[in-house]
Amino acid sequence: MQANASAVERERKQRLEDITAKEEAERQRDDMMRSEKGRFVSGLHRQKENIDLGESLRRQGGVYVESGA
Repeated sequence: MQANASAVERERKQRLEDITAKEEAERQRDDMMRSEKGRFVSGLHRQKENIDLGESLRRQGGVYVESGA
């Protein structure tokens, strides 16, 4: 009976270790994806800073009339 209980306890500990390792791997993958997305969005914001209002409106499909009298 005692040996059986010890075996069950070892199996439980192993399952918990496996779950913990799997969760850590998923957490690292999520952090990497968030980091890559952040760099992408940051790059878009930097590009947008270098565009004038007319170009920005043209890209968004807005109405832009250039004054040239």
